[in-house]
Amino acid sequence: GKDNDCDGEIDEELTPPTCAKSFGPCAGTVKRCGGEQGWLTCDTSDYLATSKDYEDTETSCDGIDNDCD
Repeated sequence: GKDNDCDGEIDEELTPPTCAKSFGPCAGTVKRCGGEQGWLTCDTSDYLATSKDYEDTETSCDGIDNDCD
């Protein structure tokens, strides 16, 4: 990040965009800042950080939309 407003802080008050999968256990998952690369595409680790119930491919029969689609 950069100190764009010259106050000695980097990217303060920056609100990250939500990830593409935003249903069920994935609700609230946000993209990570990749510095000069910009916002990174969400991956399994991002969704798992939000919910332990996330599955890349839904395999559980628990009434939860575990793959967030």
